[in-house]
Amino acid sequence: MHTQTHDPNVLHFLGDLPLTLKPSDDVRGKNVHDSTGKVLGHVHELVVSHEGARIMFLEVEHRSLLKNHKYLIPVEDVVMRGNELYVKGDGPCTDATPWNCPELIAKPILMTAGD
Repeated sequence: MHTQTHDPNVLHFLGDLPLTLKPSDDVRGKNVHDSTGKVLGHVHELVVSHEGARIMFLEVEHRSLLKNHKYLIPVEDVVMRGNELYVKGDGPCTDATPWNCPELIAKPILMTAGD
């Protein structure tokens, strides 16, 4: 039996795709705060839907002395306050604006000397 190779429910890490973001739109490496301002971790990767190539989740990594923890935070729950990312809730981010998912663009093709 042949299975369908295109599954609209599949999610990918942006780094695994031939897509990228403008450097000014890329939030990987930025800290993510909870609604009180406490740092939850940094954006390790962006999770993209196969269908429509839209950013669906931020993969946030928190490092402790004993273990690294990773969380998926839906983009609908992320807001910007200034240049900082926050998870929605009560506290200092109540006046923040929703984080708008930037447009994904094709990665540039690098030519080698033999091309």
